[in-house]
Amino acid sequence: MNKKSKFDASASMLGYLYQIRFGLFLSLKKLPEVDDPDEFNISIEKLDDVAFDKDGSAIELLQTKFHGSPGNLTSRSSDFWKTIRVWVEAIKDGDVVLGKATLTLVTTQSLPQETLAYYLSADAGRDIPRALELMLSISTEDNAVNGKGYAAFRSLSPAQKKSFLDAIYIVGKSDDLVRIRAKIFQYGRQYVASEWVDAFVDRLEGVWFKWCVEALSQESGGGDQPRGCSRPCR
Repeated sequence: MNKKSKFDASASMLGYLYQIRFGLFLSLKKLPEVDDPDEFNISIEKLDDVAFDKDGSAIELLQTKFHGSPGNLTSRSSDFWKTIRVWVEAIKDGDVVLGKATLTLVTTQSLPQETLAYYLSADAGRDIPRALELMLSISTEDNAVNGKGYAAFRSLSPAQKKSFLDAIYIVGKSDDLVRIRAKIFQYGRQYVASEWVDAFVDRLEGVWFKWCVEALSQESGGGDQPRGCSRPCR
């Protein structure tokens, strides 16, 4: 029986799995770059989908947007404007200090030319003045889906808007779940013999998912400490 239920949530489930696996991949990637892994932490669903902090100060927040089929991240995409709202609220709450943290949107979708995503990419098309001009225009439009994102952006001062866009980087055509696992295998080859890589990565992912499930299942310890998975990047 191939018919799907109208309540099918497989796309959302894949999105959460992508977020957790991508967090593991980024941890392995960043590990050789840090001076002290015990002071460099990764969190899942705490400050953002995935976030890194050093000594308690956020240095990178990442939003991950997984789509099972090809598509484009347009200038009025809800993925983009929902992310803008999340980041602006983090700035207003004091979780992010502009000028001290980078904000990255990672999507499996493409970044068409002459769109906000294109102007905010890390590639040759990056053009902050053009992105600012376009966002100022779009954010005045009437849009029921993106309205809260538009309002969040408008709430920033002119100086904040410029610093905000300077901090944003959009990465398009990100690898899917299978390719992310293949990249984790590449790191596994650095630690164990090739014949043991499959078992090593299976165990590594098993422990990682266990940590995330346990942390995400715990109630807040009280006070201002939010729910989420947070561990040293080691």
